[in-house]
Amino acid sequence: PHEPGAAGADVSATLDEATIRRLERALGYRIRSRELFVQALLHRSFAQTGPHPGQSNERLEFLGDSVLNLIVGEYLFRTYPDAP
Repeated sequence: PHEPGAAGADVSATLDEATIRRLERALGYRIRSRELFVQALLHRSFAQTGPHPGQSNERLEFLGDSVLNLIVGEYLFRTYPDAP
């Protein structure tokens, strides 16, 4: 069974603290969850051959797509109430 946070727990060691800080400065964003951040960067093609087999960003991608669909759907529904 999948435990919350378990997917990113192994990949967090991929980036050291100095690299995380440089990324934060470059992005202008404070990374609150290193595990989620690193997991978000793991494409499925790398996850299959890299040091963290089976771990990828697909779950996060699915969630992000769902949130965007909700936002765009609500906007269209409210902006064009008479559209079919």
